[in-house]
Amino acid sequence: MRRRGMGIMTAALALVLTACSAKSDPNSQGTEVSQRGQGEESEETNAGQVEDYVNDVDMEDLIPEQTFDVTLDGWGEVTFASFIPKDWSERGSEQGNDVRFRLLREDQVIYAFPGLTEEEKCYSSEWFVEIDAVTFQDYNMDGRTDVVVITTYEPYSGRTEDYFKRARVYFQEEGGKGFYLDHALEEWLMTQGHTDSIADIMKTREEYQDHVWAMEGNASIDNQLGVIADACGNWAQDLEYADEIYRYAVVNLDMDDRLGLIVANCGGTGFYTYSNFYEVSRGCDELVEIPVSYREGESQADIIQDNVTAYLELREPEAWDDAGTWHYVFRDSMKDGAAKYYETLWDLTLSDDQIKPSVMGTYTYTVDAGTHISYQNGQGQNITEKEYDTLAENFFADWTKAYTFTLGWQDVAELEGLSREERIEKLRESWQKFHMMEAEE
Repeated sequence: MRRRGMGIMTAALALVLTACSAKSDPNSQGTEVSQRGQGEESEETNAGQVEDYVNDVDMEDLIPEQTFDVTLDGWGEVTFASFIPKDWSERGSEQGNDVRFRLLREDQVIYAFPGLTEEEKCYSSEWFVEIDAVTFQDYNMDGRTDVVVITTYEPYSGRTEDYFKRARVYFQEEGGKGFYLDHALEEWLMTQGHTDSIADIMKTREEYQDHVWAMEGNASIDNQLGVIADACGNWAQDLEYADEIYRYAVVNLDMDDRLGLIVANCGGTGFYTYSNFYEVSRGCDELVEIPVSYREGESQADIIQDNVTAYLELREPEAWDDAGTWHYVFRDSMKDGAAKYYETLWDLTLSDDQIKPSVMGTYTYTVDAGTHISYQNGQGQNITEKEYDTLAENFFADWTKAYTFTLGWQDVAELEGLSREERIEKLRESWQKFHMMEAEE
């Protein structure tokens, strides 16, 4: 299921304009001009017909540095114009008038953007101060240009230290030319503190999408377990080798709003492990396989274990809500005949929608004309047994505390012949076993 406004993201360059000159010169310094849609005016626009809007603004109220020539879908080449509020100098106990945005062609108003409130007034007890930035980019990834504006407001206290910024994003209605203001997004950007810059707003696109899906129930656990169950035929397939152990675990390795799945099997003379990783899509409507960057022929981590130690690499200190990157430490034991055994210490991370394994160290045990044991770090340097045993602990010493994750492994064979509802319940059993706690020191 694809929701409104979440289509394929346009590959065109965006026009980002902050405090530029009126009807900015495309060649002026610091300005990027989108080539998307140039000259693609609709038949209605080419014919010179305009919407039924009168000139309800005084051109003397124009804010030149926040007025730009731009090409918008369905409108063609127009001028996005900003106007100071009516009676801007008036202050009182009630909300004042707000900044106004219009589309112009030949200095005639052809469209009026909706205000934050009816009659284009500010919210109660606050007043417009200035426009900080205007940009024309595709926020909701539907292939059409949206209008993003940041403005500063003065609260009732009147103290400059209490000034704050609001962000508004204007989207176009599906199948229409008019714009609407997403008030839920406006409120969310405020509460999450994403109003300082255009870059800060644009990086929230996927995060806000996940928030909306969660609010609407699309990201519910029941729905996601159903998605995994429906894809069972793709991930629970018959094996041709290394099938001594064949299990799955419902997980959430990156601790976001979407469930993941690990399917692993192991066996053979060397007791190799093979793993596949999946995650429910952002639309919560399909199960997507996550690429793993193991090199061909490389022995994989022995991931089928009940408990695993993990460390969280925070993007910013104390920024738990930013999630950061989780590092899971697994061991991989294998043998080469009866005389040689290997162990690899793996660091597995889920980053950029890819499982990235890296070797932290290796241990080799050889029985050939005497016993020989060697330890190496990830750079191939010889180390002591004690250094090997504390590799992960020392490497992550400056990070957060170690955590222990419990994985709910269950046999794939138990799913055979079950109905969809029964498969969902088996998956739920696995998910309910998955939990995290601080590791004991």
